[in-house]
Amino acid sequence: MTTASPRWVVVNDNDEGIKYSGPWLKQQGNSLDSLALGSFGVPYLGDWHQVTESASLSYTFDGAAY
Repeated sequence: MTTASPRWVVVNDNDEGIKYSGPWLKQQGNSLDSLALGSFGVPYLGDWHQVTESASLSYTFDGAAY
């Protein structure tokens, strides 16, 4: 049996596998001028979740974590 090589998979923050718990806020925009995101670049697909106090998330997927 051969094993597939590990690979990166990009998942958007609105993926159904992500379950948010706590006071998360969904934001949209593509301009870095209006974002205080450090050096992470433009948000993937123009949206992101943010939180200003304690919160958590879980992500369910089929596969193996490396």
